[in-house]
Amino acid sequence: MNRRSFLFMASASVLVSSAARAEALAPFAEPPDRVFVPHAQFVPQQCNDWCWAASCSMIFGTLGHPTDQKKLVDFLYSDLACAPAWQTRDLTRILDNSWIDDRGVAFRSRIEAAFDQENGVMAINDALVVGELIRKRPLLYANKDHCLVIVQADFIVTPNGPRIIGMGGLDPDPSPSDHPGHSPYRALTEAERRPAFLGGEMMYLAAVRI
Repeated sequence: MNRRSFLFMASASVLVSSAARAEALAPFAEPPDRVFVPHAQFVPQQCNDWCWAASCSMIFGTLGHPTDQKKLVDFLYSDLACAPAWQTRDLTRILDNSWIDDRGVAFRSRIEAAFDQENGVMAINDALVVGELIRKRPLLYANKDHCLVIVQADFIVTPNGPRIIGMGGLDPDPSPSDHPGHSPYRALTEAERRPAFLGGEMMYLAAVRI
């Protein structure tokens, strides 16, 4: 991954504490705005530990290159083991790489900006997240146990730019086929939106472009 693309970003404003956020929001009475990816491709995970592969497959498919999650699993585990991505570096290896999609079309995926606690990267902010969703580009999210795809954000406009107050995503588990009437969309909790180093659950958030 070319980390030089991260140098223009300071520490992420999505990573402020909830107390600091509450103080920042207090002067603003306007209702929040919502931005979302309208036709994101949903991919259910094909085994209990493939949330990471299904989520990356969702992002590639939404960006115009449907790619079977098994191809991504084979990249890490040649025997298609039902196993998790043990490190966030594995997610970066998948998202910042060259692939051939299910139609035989070659494409290059790259990470535009990211928060990656395990590897000391804090190079994403609210404005970038909102901008990616406006441009119909979903983001990959991982907490300590699970991956999903961010497709929606609620935010308010401040003098310093957009301030995110809520996010939602497509969760590859459980799948609608296993739970009739169940939507794959869910809102992230406050703890999920807060990074682990601030006592929350978020370990990884990446903006991806092709």
